[in-house]
Amino acid sequence: MCVKRIFLVLAVCTATLSGCASTPSSSGGGVGTTAFSGPAAPDTTRLTLLAVDRSGSTQHIRGQLMNTAFGIGTSFDASRDSFRLYRFGNSIQEVYSQLPEDDDAFALVLAQEVKISDPTRGTNYPKVAETLAEAAADATEKQIRIVIVGDGLDDYASDAQYKKRYRAAAQRLARNPHIVWVRFWGLDTGTREQIRSVFKPLGRRLQLQSLDQNPLAP
Repeated sequence: MCVKRIFLVLAVCTATLSGCASTPSSSGGGVGTTAFSGPAAPDTTRLTLLAVDRSGSTQHIRGQLMNTAFGIGTSFDASRDSFRLYRFGNSIQEVYSQLPEDDDAFALVLAQEVKISDPTRGTNYPKVAETLAEAAADATEKQIRIVIVGDGLDDYASDAQYKKRYRAAAQRLARNPHIVWVRFWGLDTGTREQIRSVFKPLGRRLQLQSLDQNPLAP
């Protein structure tokens, strides 16, 4: 069994692997076959940390989020890239830590790990930032790109202790010289001000994108 790579329907098909399409949908964020490029020298190694929001507030855009994650996860250079996939809601888990063997296998991973919403209500963005900062600190790669795919709605924004943790994690990311950028894709318009404030220490390495922007842009 395999997954149709059209995440607007998010359905698992019963055809053989050879029956699946080979190109992801271009709806939502305009994801196609563009290479996931960035300012890297040929002799460097690169790590991409991709975190996908599966909280209830993103259910209506889950197809777009999955399509974007698919486009990113299948666009790497095997000679120098490494990749980790996280899912998050009220908690965050690393669910994949290798370059996809093939497009169909990665589509199946997304359907199994991201399609269903987190059963626990609330989205813990402070914990997401802490987890990604820790992963980046432990990484051996020379360049690290972080992509957070979700609406940015933080259900802990009014909690003083969590706000402190959120800002501390952002500062830790900013101090890491190997981080090329932290990119938020799919943001709700009402969440941008908070994210800009929290991640201000990153300066120009912070990139905020809406659903209509290309997450694969350099």
